Amino acid sequence: MEISLDTNNSSEELLVLLKHKMNTDEEIVRHELVRVWTKMLEKYAQPGVQIPPAWVIRQEMLDKGINAAVSAVCDEHWFVFSWMIEDQVRENVEKGLAKFNLEQFIADVRVAQHDPWMLNHLREQIRYYILVDV
Repeated sequence: MEISLDTNNSSEELLVLLKHKMNTDEEIVRHELVRVWTKMLEKYAQPGVQIPPAWVIRQEMLDKGINAAVSAVCDEHWFVFSWMIEDQVRENVEKGLAKFNLEQFIADVRVAQHDPWMLNHLREQIRYYILVDV
């Protein structure tokens, strides 16, 4: 008996699997960013908390978000190591964060320090920006 491998089918199947994996990993990264950045929002939205300049917050968002996202993807796949994906995750997160109006968001966080009702709106804004507004 001869086993025949159809290269067209296997390459198409491989592309489908890789695309599915990328979509799943991107979803993991996005959900992890929502979790980490919401946690940061809640920390800075506490009354009386000093809010650092935008560039400090941007760096904190990048550092904590990327580390958490890379760890989440690595936890999901036993064969993926952080050094394999960190650059790609960093590039995509930096590109996405560059489009985010952080200065306006920080101004809204200052308002949320005195108006707790604003906090839910800001949570939803993070969630929408990361999960929907692609």
